[in-house]
Amino acid sequence: MLTIPIPIPICELQQRGTKAIAKGAKGPMLVTGRPGALFYLIPADPSRLAEQEIELCRAMARADLRSWQTRAVASGLEQTTDLEIEAEIAAVRKERRTRSKNRRPVRA
Repeated sequence: MLTIPIPIPICELQQRGTKAIAKGAKGPMLVTGRPGALFYLIPADPSRLAEQEIELCRAMARADLRSWQTRAVASGLEQTTDLEIEAEIAAVRKERRTRSKNRRPVRA
């Protein structure tokens, strides 16, 4: 369920505390400051805690994925194919196996 967060200035939250939170108690709140959005406040429903935790984890995962996609585009890596990725993984694994074979045994 997509709900639009209620914006609340950080100064109002600092000055009014609980009263400011009560204003948006039914849904998520977006706490804002001078640089823009600072953080979200999400009310927890005791009867839906497990479900809400899953929703929060998914939202955090999506945000993290978007961040990595942005970094990939900025560095030009968004054009990398699955075959190239698999080849790079195989090369690293092969190098690790070679290094582990060449180690001297540890004497006690």
